[in-house]
Amino acid sequence: MKRILTASLVIPPLLLFFTYGPPYALWLIISVVSFLGLMEFNTLTSGKGRWLWALLGTGICPFFQWGEGLWVIFPLALLLVVISSTSLFLFSQDKEAFPQGALVFGGICYIPFLLSHLLLLNNLYGKGWILMLIGSVWVGDTLALVVGTLWGRHPLYPRVSPKKTKEGALACLAGVVAMVLIFRPFLSPLLSVGQALLLATGISFFAQLGDLFESMLKRRAGVKDSGGLIPGHGGMLDRLDSFLFSAPFLFYFLHLFRVEG
Repeated sequence: MKRILTASLVIPPLLLFFTYGPPYALWLIISVVSFLGLMEFNTLTSGKGRWLWALLGTGICPFFQWGEGLWVIFPLALLLVVISSTSLFLFSQDKEAFPQGALVFGGICYIPFLLSHLLLLNNLYGKGWILMLIGSVWVGDTLALVVGTLWGRHPLYPRVSPKKTKEGALACLAGVVAMVLIFRPFLSPLLSVGQALLLATGISFFAQLGDLFESMLKRRAGVKDSGGLIPGHGGMLDRLDSFLFSAPFLFYFLHLFRVEG
């Protein structure tokens, strides 16, 4: 009940702000959730200098909002130099200096870089595709939870997430397929049914892969949730994990198949 109540109080205002807010509304949302996600990631992995790294990592988001083409790669290259240099100075007497810098850079690639593909999607293809992705992932996650809990018998990847089942994974795929087919006539009627099925399969696969990857991080850290920010839902990373890999997939899929925005 707490999970449903929290979702009903948090999600609708964010969607309304994104849909009807100013042009930079999504950038504000992505920046805030990236900062919170990086804080949790740094806590799970090391905990050193997490405020500094979270602020530094969030700084790449504006490039996705207002940059064009290969300019989005520039902040990553610059950040690599800055983080490497800063790590050497701050931890020069620590043998963990290089692993620390690698973890920080990995976290920035993992969260704000991947998540900021939503900004590219919004700029080039419109809000409809983002709403489709959100709806597809949420429906897929919900069906996976319900079917896996009630009828799941075969573990999907017990070494990382013992509760996830193959039955739940198939239910997730079915839910994503249904949502993509529902949105297809409104977003891109020229997208063939075969392409739509391929798109849905990719979204489902990468959403579940993102979920498993975050489960691996939590398992290595020995925690159940990435944080306690959202009552009934865990931390910010627990809510973002399914979008971190699926958002870039959707963007590059649309680019590869030259789908009109």
